[in-house]
Amino acid sequence: PLSKNNLTAPGWTAFLAALGNPGAGGHIAQKTEQYTYFQCVTLITAVDIMTGGAGTGFGDAKTLGSSPPSGYTFVSGLGSCERGDFFVDTTTGDYGHTGIFVESAGAVIKCIDANGAGPGVVRGSESCTWPADRVIGCLKKK
Repeated sequence: PLSKNNLTAPGWTAFLAALGNPGAGGHIAQKTEQYTYFQCVTLITAVDIMTGGAGTGFGDAKTLGSSPPSGYTFVSGLGSCERGDFFVDTTTGDYGHTGIFVESAGAVIKCIDANGAGPGVVRGSESCTWPADRVIGCLKKK
């Protein structure tokens, strides 16, 4: 897991450098320091920065559907989600949850996320699933 306590460990500094985008790496480091653990919204904001976005306007995951960040449109319903979109869950915990949608798989979706399986834990598509009935829709890049 990525936390402010291990942010300078060789493995994580190599990961942040390997992103090839100082803005995204800096954002991850700054937000992890601020919130103690690597958060789900930090992940999707870093992806936005890496794909040319400004990385601004991303609030708590639970607000992404009602107040999408600049450059994104929220589309309601799981059926609207496509690979690479950001899924939105408004029901989990106090802040909701988000991540990168990979595909529907029956009662779950396959995804990429941070902080969904434990504090600071990052999961890739081979291990990340999320209950489909919690996904209210997806953010799509305009």
